[in-house]
Amino acid sequence: MANWNYTVTVSGGKYYLNGSQNPTLTFAVNDTVTFDLTDSTNSGHPLGIGPNNGETGAYGNTEGVTYTIGSTNYNTFSAFKSSFTNVNASISWTVSNSSSSTLYYFCGFHSNMGNSISITGLSDATPPANASISINSGANTTTTASVTLSISATDNIGVDGYFASETNTTPSISDFISVTENFSYSANVSFNLSSGDGLKTVYVWFKDAADNISIPVNDSITLATPDTTAPTNGSISIAGGLNITSTQNVAVTISGTDNIGIDGYYLSEAPTTPTVADFTGVTATANYNSSLSYTLSSGNGNKTVYLWFKDAAGNISNAYTDSIQLNLASSVTPASSLVSGSAFVVSTTLDALHILDSPVVVREFQRVEVNGQQQLERIVLTIGSNGNLICRSLVLASATSEIELHRP
Repeated sequence: MANWNYTVTVSGGKYYLNGSQNPTLTFAVNDTVTFDLTDSTNSGHPLGIGPNNGETGAYGNTEGVTYTIGSTNYNTFSAFKSSFTNVNASISWTVSNSSSSTLYYFCGFHSNMGNSISITGLSDATPPANASISINSGANTTTTASVTLSISATDNIGVDGYFASETNTTPSISDFISVTENFSYSANVSFNLSSGDGLKTVYVWFKDAADNISIPVNDSITLATPDTTAPTNGSISIAGGLNITSTQNVAVTISGTDNIGIDGYYLSEAPTTPTVADFTGVTATANYNSSLSYTLSSGNGNKTVYLWFKDAAGNISNAYTDSIQLNLASSVTPASSLVSGSAFVVSTTLDALHILDSPVVVREFQRVEVNGQQQLERIVLTIGSNGNLICRSLVLASATSEIELHRP
């Protein structure tokens, strides 16, 4: 423990201590320091001691500093400064273990008159305090996982590290990110939130050079990433997968998936991608499937139906398709000769198709030709309720279809 006494004068906008221009000072814990301010040059230049090179946070009685004017003691620098009308003043200071490792002596009215003070022998058992955290300046929601943390804390010796996490578990010393030691630390740092939308809470701890760890503070934000993924895995089946139909009104089975939820579909025989307004709305579901009715366009021939899905964000899927041959019922000229085992030729296009549940076999043929081309490997004739001959056939593609042959 040492005693230090300084006579303070002012010249050229600088403090002089015992004749030396604003020197740096070094004291140890429990040293006693006295500043004599009775020289007239100190008028208008109240000297203070604190952790900043200015009045902010200036030390007072609780930090072992007593300011005196005449016979009146002042517990705070602000009170001392307000009463500093003459120079019959002094400062006495007993350096405590709670002091910051770096301090300053300064003028309450003018900058850059003093210099720094180093404190040695500090035994630090005090963790950083006054911790705070704010995510994206206090925003309630974010659309990206990358956010900015505004963090701050103070320490009597100096904050030298921080650790941020979404897990409320006190970190080990090795987990901390090192920063330049500062008794009053603040910074904006980047942080990546965990994946998945929802409420996210981020905790932050601070530590000092003695590895004292602060209590955590936290802030929360809701992650709501925009949906940019269109529905996928779409499928469409017309009439249960049949190749041919004799009616325009067909059953269509559709299905698809989406990471958030399919909420609409659109069916068309035109391949043009629809607008969002064109879709038929459905209850949003991640795995959508449905059977519904669709009316094919008029006119015989191949019909291709296009299917699109959309989700709540308006993302539209690729097109999915299925095709079917439409052959509306019409009269067909009968074969000129129906002899078992022989071929026969139908003189018009074969386009009248019907389904029989319980056919009665009348006669079998080995093959049939339509417009000069072999179409069927085998046909079975039956008699319909109206007395007409009905032919149930197996086509080369292995799908079952039927034609009705009207008698002349």
